[in-house]
Amino acid sequence: MHKAICYVSTVSPGLSQDEIEQILLLSQLKNNNAHINGLLLFSNGSFLQIIEGESSIIDNLWKNINYDRRHFNLIKIFEQDVVQENFEDYHSDFVSINTRYSPVKFQEYLNHIQMLDFSSQTAIKNILNSFVKLN
Repeated sequence: MHKAICYVSTVSPGLSQDEIEQILLLSQLKNNNAHINGLLLFSNGSFLQIIEGESSIIDNLWKNINYDRRHFNLIKIFEQDVVQENFEDYHSDFVSINTRYSPVKFQEYLNHIQMLDFSSQTAIKNILNSFVKLN
């Protein structure tokens, strides 16, 4: 069985831009190696992540995410079983004050969530819109 979890969190104070970029790069590498698919975004002090893969692997990763002191205020948007994976590759993007919103990239994110149930799609769209408005 496969599972998907989506959450938002707040970056811990004092974490540098370089450290945040390192988190994004390492997450992409580790998740690819563990066959975990999804999306990780950072914007104005907040992370948005969707992780998807084998249920036991996702459950273990979720426990590790909860213990990670580099962020706090974790809010789980959804957790659900998935029949068909929504993300072919693990996508990671870095959105900050130095980068610009890309309509093409935003549409790519929206395309990935089309297999989720309606309420999950709505929640993710609202969060993605918030991330775009912050930049």
